[in-house]
Amino acid sequence: MQVIISTFISLLLSSSALVAAVPLSKRDVTTVLADLSQISSDVAAITSIAATYDGDPFQSITLATDVQTLENDITKTTSDTSSSSAFTDDQAQQILSSVTSLAPSITTLLNDLVAKASTFASAGLTSLVHDNLQTLQSETDSLFTATEANVPSDDASSFASLQTTIDDAFTQAIAAF
Repeated sequence: MQVIISTFISLLLSSSALVAAVPLSKRDVTTVLADLSQISSDVAAITSIAATYDGDPFQSITLATDVQTLENDITKTTSDTSSSSAFTDDQAQQILSSVTSLAPSITTLLNDLVAKASTFASAGLTSLVHDNLQTLQSETDSLFTATEANVPSDDASSFASLQTTIDDAFTQAIAAF
């Protein structure tokens, strides 16, 4: 029995060493664009709920789940962006186009949440929404930082400008909660 246990432990340790030795694969612009598309879908789903939010507990659960999904997808996109090689100017323009089209959706979502602030307060969710908005702003800033580090310097200012616009919308929404 002791031989079986020590064999199992040896196999487990050797397989762990093999897994640790596998290098992380590099990501590319296609992965990042797909990630941004997923974020866009997440934002649309949350906006749909936020626009009609009436304090219903089931809506609250769905909203919380969708926000967690968005947080995870932003984190994944940041990781994929950081793991990518430096983007070419053409690739940076593709990403910029994607983020530019996403920015108004984010602003709309944040405005919809602010419009429902009293409904969230009635449901006792003000602090939860406030905390989620702070987390999303921080994660979004991390994504912009990773993106700006990977694009040519002449494109970084365009991303910084978009970041300022989105940060301003987050700041206003956070203040409402």
